[in-house]
Amino acid sequence: MSIIWELSVFRMLVIAGDDGRIAGAIADYGGVPPSTMSHRLVTLKRAGLVQSEREGQLIRYRADYPGMRRPLAFLKQYCCGGEPDICADLLCGLDCKPRAKALK
Repeated sequence: MSIIWELSVFRMLVIAGDDGRIAGAIADYGGVPPSTMSHRLVTLKRAGLVQSEREGQLIRYRADYPGMRRPLAFLKQYCCGGEPDICADLLCGLDCKPRAKALK
């Protein structure tokens, strides 16, 4: 397991939009045992990139869109060796709204 796994799960949750994904489906997606998946999701949650919500015995995870703004703002301010104009085209449109129901 590596940061690559967390990034792929984070990408999946961003694409999932407001619906997010149930923890078991995320474990299936990653091909990992639920305990391993839980540990990795906690890492994303601590980083402020993922939110969780209990639904009975299940836990639904969603991308934390306000939390995503912090690292994006950092990148916007400090990218390209202090010359953000160099990568302005990469950072334009950061005021986007998540697509609900993008993937099912």
